[in-house]
Amino acid sequence: MMMSAFFSALQFLTVLPAPLAGPMEKPSFPLAYFPVIGLLLGAVLAGLDLALGLILPLSLVNGALIVALITLTGGLHLDGFMDTCDAIPGAHSASRRLEILRDVRVGSYGILGALSLIMAKYLALSALPASLRLPSLLLMPVLGRWSMALAIPAFPYARSSGLGRAMKDTTTWWSLVPATLLAMAAAALTLEAAGLAALAGAGVMALLMGWHFTRRLSGLTGDTYGAVNEVVEVAVLIMIPLAAGAYRGHP
Repeated sequence: MMMSAFFSALQFLTVLPAPLAGPMEKPSFPLAYFPVIGLLLGAVLAGLDLALGLILPLSLVNGALIVALITLTGGLHLDGFMDTCDAIPGAHSASRRLEILRDVRVGSYGILGALSLIMAKYLALSALPASLRLPSLLLMPVLGRWSMALAIPAFPYARSSGLGRAMKDTTTWWSLVPATLLAMAAAALTLEAAGLAALAGAGVMALLMGWHFTRRLSGLTGDTYGAVNEVVEVAVLIMIPLAAGAYRGHP
């Protein structure tokens, strides 16, 4: 049962093979698996960084890591971020914004948002001190997916149906507890105080984004969950060196 739930989460959050996963019409896996999947993605990124760093310059490695993360997740969260960028500033009513979120076409706000996000992630990766690079790559996907796990029970859902609605209806605040404990353990073991500070910052950012989206949409959707993940990932890459004092003395 636990393996089936894990593979269901793997199937939902990544494009990696999930042999024991069932149909995704009504996902019911615990939120605890969100940071676990994040740690798996982080391990892949760390391994790629070590391997590619042997033959490629840092700039190309950073670009490859960003492409790898998009590929491993099937662009799911990035697509949600782009749709959110189109919808939030693109209309004057919640109902119209929800219509824009359903539109499969990407508008100018979405394209500009994606370009800005990818550039910010690239620059944040480039600025990481060498001593923090591997633990940051491990922790970034963990906290991004934990932030989604936090947003799901914390805010109402804006639609009456859909994949996100089914997931919202099968989660409770209690299901967030193991997810948070796992995220805290990952943060403490990889980066100690700096990791825990990044966890706290990720939680604050997720709650602020959820509050803003709820004001604009009367709740969250699957797309906004993805947007939370993407923004928190970039923020984590910036917060970790700040919390560790690694930027001190830099111009």
